[in-house]
Amino acid sequence: MDSRVSESIRIIEHEIYRLPQEAFSSVRLQGKLASRLKLPPGQFETLFRSESGHSIKAYIRKTVIEAAAVHLSRTRVSLEGLSRRLGFASQQSFTRAFTRHYGLSPHRFRQKHSNTLAWPIWLTRPPVGQHEDACWPEQTLWARQYQGDWDERATFWRDFAASCRQAGLPCSPCFGVMYDDPGFTAQNRLRYLCAIQAPSRELPPPQWLVISIPGGAMATQSLSVSLPQMPGLYAWLLGAKSPASMDPERTGFTIECFDAPPENWESRVCRLKIAYPVKPSGQPAA
Repeated sequence: MDSRVSESIRIIEHEIYRLPQEAFSSVRLQGKLASRLKLPPGQFETLFRSESGHSIKAYIRKTVIEAAAVHLSRTRVSLEGLSRRLGFASQQSFTRAFTRHYGLSPHRFRQKHSNTLAWPIWLTRPPVGQHEDACWPEQTLWARQYQGDWDERATFWRDFAASCRQAGLPCSPCFGVMYDDPGFTAQNRLRYLCAIQAPSRELPPPQWLVISIPGGAMATQSLSVSLPQMPGLYAWLLGAKSPASMDPERTGFTIECFDAPPENWESRVCRLKIAYPVKPSGQPAA
């Protein structure tokens, strides 16, 4: 993917998933992108469409609805507040757009997520492992994006490790980042990023993305987990941990931290730390 398009995608997702206090504006964001990349609007639109398969407007609209699903399932922000902050003219227009995309209303979506989770493993007890809380600095990662089911993760990591070696990049430590809610996204459409810390301020190799992980309070759980257990781990995170303890301003990501790429994850238990944003110390739970 062209580095200008990957940078645009990073900016779009960061701007939308952080759920700004002021009303989101698609027009303002498109202007920011054009100014940042110093490209004429028509040329930028053509480049973005050829690389991503979407117009800029369509990609922003899709990301807005996907971010809405994340905040509906992981926070208690009101529908009125969410629709306003995501730039909709009214709660009714937000409801229509959301229902058209997911096939059920925002209220039904949130209710379904509260009542049932796709994988009820670990819902009655937390996973066994060392728990730590720490304040993370903002981090920049170089990543490759994959899409597919849970059982394809080992294949993703093998490809990522090979890509690192080919580019002469260190692949340790490394990180897995998933933005989609596995309870409501088709399994073959789960977006997953394999990433390393950016080794420099330069642009990454072609087909790589640059993503920013916002700093703040993070909780980490150190675990030994097999690949089939991962859906249950996420069910516990999204069911038992949120929305009471997760930070509603930074809910759009969960980070898997590895010492090395888990290339044989499908056949062995893997040691990892899973990190998720939490409310700063002293802030009351929702």
